[in-house]
Amino acid sequence: MTHTRGRFRGSLGGRGSRGTGFAALLAAALLVALAGCSGGGAGTPKAAASSPAPDGPGARGAPGAPGSAPASGSPVPVVPAGAGGIPGAKTLPLGPDGLPAVFDNGPRAKPRVALTFDSDMTAGMQERLRTGKTASYDNTALLADLRRLKVPATFFMTGLWIDTYPQEAKGIATDPLFEVASHSLTHRGFAGQCYGLGHVPENEMAAEVRAPFERLKAVPGARTVPYFRFPGGCYDKAALRAIASTGVMPVQWDVVSGDADGATGDKIAATVLAKVKNGSVVVMHNSLGPAAHTADALPKIVAGLRAKGFEIVLVSDLVGAAAGQTAAG
Repeated sequence: MTHTRGRFRGSLGGRGSRGTGFAALLAAALLVALAGCSGGGAGTPKAAASSPAPDGPGARGAPGAPGSAPASGSPVPVVPAGAGGIPGAKTLPLGPDGLPAVFDNGPRAKPRVALTFDSDMTAGMQERLRTGKTASYDNTALLADLRRLKVPATFFMTGLWIDTYPQEAKGIATDPLFEVASHSLTHRGFAGQCYGLGHVPENEMAAEVRAPFERLKAVPGARTVPYFRFPGGCYDKAALRAIASTGVMPVQWDVVSGDADGATGDKIAATVLAKVKNGSVVVMHNSLGPAAHTADALPKIVAGLRAKGFEIVLVSDLVGAAAGQTAAG
């Protein structure tokens, strides 16, 4: 599963990213539950040692189309090579250092929130399915609730999840409620010791990012967007440089739901509702395993957000609003 207890920020103007100490305390215990899901030893994600970047999209840039470098301040609609995509889905301009930005929340002016779900799958998880140690990682109850409650959602899919559940992936990708972005091919880490997820060599990082888009390019009407979420939330400047050619914008979060820590539905809902702010991006999972209670939490989260006056939107909606602010500024 994606280990989302740590928070990692964008790296612009020489700044890197780092996680929270709480993440390190939980990592070793959670790795027991994730036996077979990780490809390396336990540890805290390591990135460039420096202060995190400030909140807000105004402090970040983003990539343009693959193989191009748009002028700073010019929002560019990007569709990854080989993907059909949602017309008009935007990113923000590249930063002054030429690196992709890392978007973790939208503008704070309006009560809008994006719910995101990571479709994790590793080689170890596939082995557990093959040997019958795990029955399924496909959270059908969660999908049913999203559709029943008419909740827009952004899914970050791994290529291995698409390979394992091709019909389910197709259904999500073509549902007008949803949009789909990349969560890598194999869910290995892109920097440091990322919760024991293993490590993607730099020369393979761009291919890892492209893999989910390539798997969906033959699906008519696939609603892909040019975004990517780092497995485990782990990245550094080298990783940002390595994926720049793909034309995607990394999207992280500012609210960690805690569903991947095995929390109950009530605890997940309480955590989200306590932390959410205008423009928030909430990270959850639709892969069963430690995140077994996300479906239990969803109706409570949706009811609570709507009662507080929040509009639930797609990540592309928040990015589009941020792009408009950047253009106006």
